Amino acid sequence: MYGKSEKLLNEKYKKYHVTADAHPLSYGTLSGSTQKPRVVYATWFHNEQSDHPQDSTIKRTTRHVKHAQWFSTKSLNIDVDVRSSLSLMGTFSLTAGVHATYDLRSGESHMEREEVEYTIEHKITVPPLSSVKVEWVITDSLQTYPWTADVVVDGWFALWFEQRVHNHHLWFHPIDAIKDPELKLHDPSGVVYTAEGVSEGVTEVKNERGSSSTTCRRTAWCR
Repeated sequence: MYGKSEKLLNEKYKKYHVTADAHPLSYGTLSGSTQKPRVVYATWFHNEQSDHPQDSTIKRTTRHVKHAQWFSTKSLNIDVDVRSSLSLMGTFSLTAGVHATYDLRSGESHMEREEVEYTIEHKITVPPLSSVKVEWVITDSLQTYPWTADVVVDGWFALWFEQRVHNHHLWFHPIDAIKDPELKLHDPSGVVYTAEGVSEGVTEVKNERGSSSTTCRRTAWCR
């Protein structure tokens, strides 16, 4: 039983309560994948010498944010706490929020972020009278997965009749008496509702260490 009516707050009705137990999110097969490259650093190396190559070394460190997001497409509207484990390590390899949970009632989105540090150390050889442009590219592999989570709901629901039925206005019925195509009977009692949604996040970060992309025979031509 749940509700805001003062009639239901009587101590003798406490046994007619509703409980909800959510299973961890179960992920389906991959439904979408996108590669998102981003240049985090770019620079030119110049060699004004006419007869000798010139070696230079690039060493840089940057911090990059990985993320994952969950939102519901079919949620459970019930006035008790219904939270499910997100299983962060298995799908999106996030360690910052291993114990995060998702509220299956609201349908609101939930996001987890994790900052990762990357370092490159790369040797560049610039030919005589040339310039070489170096770019450091980090590519996020953004993937989308559907998810489901079974919620076992047990307890009672209340009915108030304006006209007395067998000398009572208020009657309680087990929740598995509700006939709804979205609810499946649960053994030994209660019903099972399956919440659904979509999750998307960075499953892999490709750290492409500084690579030569342009060579100019005249330094003045290089921009």
